Amino acid sequence: MGAREWSVNRKSQILHVLPQLTIIGFVIIACFILRKVSTINTQLTQIMSTQAELAAELAAKTAQIRKAIDEITTRLAALEEAVRNAPATPELTAAVAALGAAVQAADDIVPDALPAPGN
Repeated sequence: MGAREWSVNRKSQILHVLPQLTIIGFVIIACFILRKVSTINTQLTQIMSTQAELAAELAAKTAQIRKAIDEITTRLAALEEAVRNAPATPELTAAVAALGAAVQAADDIVPDALPAPGN
């Protein structure tokens, strides 16, 4: 077999095998992509679970702070009423006023929601 015949024969073999290699390449790439998608899906599920846990924790803390604010406001109102209805020393009146100012300062940490435009 001459060099030319060998070259033609080799090209023919390569061209015959090429589609099979292409299919194998696509299968390998598809497997790689599916593996990456699976990894991304697992990570996304973990992130969503973490966000759900954080949302639940935030809701619980929000409920807790609202309860505390309601209790403080109720007790402050009772103290203010007691000071108005009974003889109180200037020190007691000042202490109740200071407590009221502190409660207002805590309330001012987060501004009240602005009314929607057009309301």
